[in-house]
Amino acid sequence: MMTLYTTMLTKYSKGFLGYALGSSLFLLFITLLFPNIQEALKAKADIMNTMPEGMLAAFGLEKGQFISTLLDLLSVQYYSMLFLILLSIFTITTASKLLARLVEQGSMAYILAMPISRGKVAVAMILVYLSGLFFIIASNFLISLVGAMIIQYDLDVILFFQLHMLGFLLFFAIGGYSFLCSALFTEERRVLSVAGGFTFLFYVLHMIGGINKTYEVAKSFSLFSLYEPSTILKGDTNTLVAVLILLLVGMLGYVASVYVFQRKDLLL
Repeated sequence: MMTLYTTMLTKYSKGFLGYALGSSLFLLFITLLFPNIQEALKAKADIMNTMPEGMLAAFGLEKGQFISTLLDLLSVQYYSMLFLILLSIFTITTASKLLARLVEQGSMAYILAMPISRGKVAVAMILVYLSGLFFIIASNFLISLVGAMIIQYDLDVILFFQLHMLGFLLFFAIGGYSFLCSALFTEERRVLSVAGGFTFLFYVLHMIGGINKTYEVAKSFSLFSLYEPSTILKGDTNTLVAVLILLLVGMLGYVASVYVFQRKDLLL
């Protein structure tokens, strides 16, 4: 299994590096820019105070809360939206490539010809995805710390670590049902449609619940409600509950995907 894991990790390492490098350079740019735009951000505080609560909520802000710290800036410019979109795309496409695409293209026949069980093949593919996910998020965390050190900013490392830990677990959970879809369907486009559809639905429910308090209950049905950067960075998140739910959802998805892949009739 380790041979397969190493081979597949090497094959997809350039893609993982691209995601990590692109996102990390963006974070570094924002971090280094922060000292020069602090005054401009303060000047915009009055303008933001006149914006509707729903519009502020879409960017992870609340009425009366402004971008006054580096963490606020990173939260609004990256973690509240771009981070979610980028890693949703990464998760769904990687899950589809590692199982469904290989079956659809017939490449899985060569892998299964090796002296290794289907279950171990599925586990190896899951580990490849999780390795890539960890690499991207760890890169984001470390490059932001380096940027903060360069501008001599006292970053709250504990809260910033919690933000990345919950970010990893969010996509650990999303990866769970994405791999289940990849095990269920032999066509890559169906995996992208179903897994992408679920993820989009969760995101929309989260947005609706944040924009309009009348529909706040909608957030209860979204995984994204367990990852709200502005709340996490204020220390107001029940981290233990979020960790347990995301771990449970992810583990159920991965166990189910291995089970399905072991017993599925593959037309190779």
